[in-house]
Amino acid sequence: MLVFFHHCEHVYKEKWLSPLASFGHDAVIFFFLLSGFVIAHVSGQSEKNWRQYFVARLARIYSVVLPMLVVVALLYLLGLALGYPSYTSPLPGHGWISTYLASVAFLNQSDILRSELPTNAAYWSVCYEVWYYVLFGCAFYFDGWQRVGLLVVATFLAGIPILLMFPVWLMGYWFYKFHHRINLTMTTAILMVSIVMVIYLGERKLNIDDKLFEHFAQLSGGENFLNARLGFSKRFLVDYATAILLLMVIAGSFSLAQHAGSGLLRHAKIIDFLAGRSFSLYLLHMPLLAFVSPFIPSAVLAMVVILPVIYLFAGVTETRKQPYVRFFRKLLGD
Repeated sequence: MLVFFHHCEHVYKEKWLSPLASFGHDAVIFFFLLSGFVIAHVSGQSEKNWRQYFVARLARIYSVVLPMLVVVALLYLLGLALGYPSYTSPLPGHGWISTYLASVAFLNQSDILRSELPTNAAYWSVCYEVWYYVLFGCAFYFDGWQRVGLLVVATFLAGIPILLMFPVWLMGYWFYKFHHRINLTMTTAILMVSIVMVIYLGERKLNIDDKLFEHFAQLSGGENFLNARLGFSKRFLVDYATAILLLMVIAGSFSLAQHAGSGLLRHAKIIDFLAGRSFSLYLLHMPLLAFVSPFIPSAVLAMVVILPVIYLFAGVTETRKQPYVRFFRKLLGD
């Protein structure tokens, strides 16, 4: 939702969105931490070999990505036909083909073929995430020269920008290995979360992260150079610091959950429902925003229209992965 607010502000420029929208990029850093944490769990519990691991990842990703790519193309073509200003001109035929091939292979952010998906810039983080799955799978499930060879190929295909954010993902993986040792008192946990949140929110309020990035950019060829070379990874040093602060909040939260987290169990069904549709929310909100913004005048009304559509979409994609599981099991011989 923070990412949704972030992109709503880009479209509607409404002041009430600004306090929430400013956390959009940091929410993606949080995604990477959670991803590493979850993969550490499943690789040590249910996914005992590389086939089980990659079947689960491929089914999870493609069950939403493939329908999303169809929706993006349909909305783009319909927007062009209706003359919406959000759709300035059609991509050439070869542009659509190369962009969609790159999207299916998650190479949009690779040094080999950087190609942004029309109306869905948020897809960048999914491409990063998939290559983290691949890199981890190669390192964890293989050994010897097989591991080395696969990692060399995966590293080459991923490229420098994606690799620069990999340490954030690895922080989440490492934290899973460490989190069960956390045993703070209630008072200590409250102090830890409170102090770190004050530091984090103070840093965001004073734009310290932006100032640090600007200083780094001046020493590294300028912001335009970093943007062209590193894309969404240009703030990687600032993002490392943000990830550490967020991990400290999560660490304190684990101890708080031990002391007072039972109340959340009463809301487990609604939490599961919302979490089970979060990937669809992330992948579909930008194309829908681009399509509805020409005729919907406010962000609130746009959300009222878009959110139900997304949750209907999730009901036939994200929550129904079994056909993909069966397909990839057959493909990989599991």
